[in-house]
Amino acid sequence: MRPGGVQPFEYPDLRDELAWLVLRVISKLEPCTETSLIVYITGNYTPSHTPTGRVTLYALVKLKALGLIRSEEGQIAITEAGRRFLDELPIDASSPRALFVAFLMAPGLAWLAKRTTRLKRFCQVCFAGVRAITQQSARAPADGGLVRDLATLCGMPKAWANLFEYWHNQARTLLSNVPGTGGQVLKSKIADHGRVALFGGTLLLAILITAGSFAFLSSKGGAPTIYATEDHVAGRATEPKTQSLPSRTDTVRIAIQQRLYRLSAPSERRKREQGTLIEYYSDSKKPLLWIDDDGITDRAQSVMREIAKADEYGLQAADYELPNLDGLGRNSEIDSLADAEVKISFALLRYTQDARGGRLTPARLTKNLDPTLALPDRLQVMDSIAVRDDPAAYLRSFQPSHSQFEALRQELLALRSEARTPKPIVIIPDGPVLKKGVEHAQVALLRKRLEVSSNGGNAFLYGDLLDEAVRRFQTEHGLVVDGVVGVGTREALNQNAQGNLVRQRRILLNMERWRWLPQDLGQLYVNVNVPEFMARVVKDGQVIHTSRVVVGKPNSQTPIFSHKMQEIVFGPYWNVPNSIKVEEIRPYLREEAPWFVGGGWNTSIFRRQGLHVRYGGREVDPGGIDWNRVDIRNLEIFQPPGPNNVLGRVKFVFPNKHDVYMHDTTQKHLFAQQVRAESHGCVRVQSPEQLAAILLEYDQAWSAARVKSAIQNGHDQHVPLSHKVPVHITYFTLWANDDGSISSFGDLYGHDARMAEALVGDSRGFDYPQIEVRQKPIPRGNPAPWGEAANTDIVGNIIRLLAN
Repeated sequence: MRPGGVQPFEYPDLRDELAWLVLRVISKLEPCTETSLIVYITGNYTPSHTPTGRVTLYALVKLKALGLIRSEEGQIAITEAGRRFLDELPIDASSPRALFVAFLMAPGLAWLAKRTTRLKRFCQVCFAGVRAITQQSARAPADGGLVRDLATLCGMPKAWANLFEYWHNQARTLLSNVPGTGGQVLKSKIADHGRVALFGGTLLLAILITAGSFAFLSSKGGAPTIYATEDHVAGRATEPKTQSLPSRTDTVRIAIQQRLYRLSAPSERRKREQGTLIEYYSDSKKPLLWIDDDGITDRAQSVMREIAKADEYGLQAADYELPNLDGLGRNSEIDSLADAEVKISFALLRYTQDARGGRLTPARLTKNLDPTLALPDRLQVMDSIAVRDDPAAYLRSFQPSHSQFEALRQELLALRSEARTPKPIVIIPDGPVLKKGVEHAQVALLRKRLEVSSNGGNAFLYGDLLDEAVRRFQTEHGLVVDGVVGVGTREALNQNAQGNLVRQRRILLNMERWRWLPQDLGQLYVNVNVPEFMARVVKDGQVIHTSRVVVGKPNSQTPIFSHKMQEIVFGPYWNVPNSIKVEEIRPYLREEAPWFVGGGWNTSIFRRQGLHVRYGGREVDPGGIDWNRVDIRNLEIFQPPGPNNVLGRVKFVFPNKHDVYMHDTTQKHLFAQQVRAESHGCVRVQSPEQLAAILLEYDQAWSAARVKSAIQNGHDQHVPLSHKVPVHITYFTLWANDDGSISSFGDLYGHDARMAEALVGDSRGFDYPQIEVRQKPIPRGNPAPWGEAANTDIVGNIIRLLAN
């Protein structure tokens, strides 16, 4: 403490004083948002980019840490403790514009104070005088002082006049209290040592006078806004009377807050993570997660070890920046500890998001990848891990818990182990078709490739064991299972032999898709795996029913998403979608003679397909429509229930934006095909009656006989489900079988290639499918006659096109 009870000024103290001023402003504006508060104080609509804005942010952190304000749903309000503090705070903040001036002064004063030691001392004394003179302003003596008289003549209040006189006297005292006596010594010292101090002091005095004049002119009362009085400093409120010096962890917390506010986020994702950390660490009631008075905690080391194993779960450990723990202990620098706390917390938030599928936004790759990601709430993650006994186990809980994910993970680890000890690559060159009973030199290569021993027999003879191995390979890789090694199987054998890295990538892509699904798929749910052309009903984790399905073509894909089945419809109507109206019906409508001479249109397609047209709520004859003057999309075209309805006898409805559903079909022959991509996007089910029986028995205890009766006699009969059944339409090109093998399926829509580019930067080893562009069957305006033979052929084609 300096003589006269003057407390030295330090820049951090000034920011604390500004915090009390911010508190006073909040009391006038509450409730308010952080942004609106900063804009109000700074007058700048990009406040985070200004020095004053950063000082304001510091003040908010300080006030929140002291429990004087709270933030709820983005609104800042003063707590009861804050109101009691304001009642005892002897600061005149009646003029917000004077407060604005004070904030503008702070960075400039700090900059000047750093220039010379003597100038810094000058600032310290002056600001201490501000505190002291505030209490004396009302009873200051009226005499003496050129500066005070000039200030009075300028019309300034008595407080400002006394203040300027005090600053002037302190400047003279500071320069004259130089060792030595006499004017010559003083002049010599000034010449040798004091030019910087004199110039800085004069400049500072000019700045303060200008700022004070602005404050005077902008304040109705004319009284200066003072940072704090000595009484305030001495009794800083009844709040700190019982408050001890801040602990080491408290100091680390302040350093963390400052570090977070200084960070510049390079992406929107990083900004959201930064915002979460700011909110968490601004709450003094919430503990530090990884640091204590002894340095890095055991919990921190446990979490770091778990994050370092991210590669084992299909993530990339290099994506998570972790601190170097060397030398981090009880005596570590505060900044080093704060840096470690921040880095681990950032890694925690990113890891938990990535584990639940946050690395990609699937819909940005293609509109047909539309899963609903269950990303964890970041602040909840911070709060939860703070109270967990085993934070590493909590971190692992964000990884998918499905058995398929774990099977793929084990296969990935095995492949990586093989890559470290590679086997000789066996390539089977072009040659004859190899099948059971064939004897050829390439059979020996085939045995070596599939690791099938001849058991001392003829290694060149294609026997039963080799036939079984080939069939197993074909099954696992989505090939035609016939035991014949032709061009396709030979190519797959050679690609797989060289493709350990591609195989690893494929596993990673399929593991990523498991992250898109909820941890709890449902007690009973339906899964349609598009590349496999299969549907499964799973109850309590066990598959209770499987069925072949037909899915969308590559140019009319079945979208990937999850929803809940709400009803089953027996004897459904088929409402023709606009895409089929425009692309598959309109081209067949031919004008046989000009309308104005009594001609008409050939609309036999409606009759042959049993299609009806409704307009304005009533049914109309399609032959009576001038199709040149009508937009077909404005007409309701439908097919009533019946044996020839393209939806068959039953429809499973789970409303979604894609207008996709599951249904029966009249084209049963398609289920015999190996590749069943024939629909316009909906899913056709081979055994819909069994699926309906399982679902209705589970939901409403329907008997099989009742389901059969509804299928035979139902006419637009809607049966709502009491328990909505989850339907997960997925895209897994790898599937783990019960015997431990992994089946592989073709990349029907090219989603593997898209995801590989997004996750690893290239699609090597993955090919986009060749999408066939189908020509319109009969272009409009074609003068060719509409003969009966052509009519029959086209109608047969349209049946295949319309059946959805």
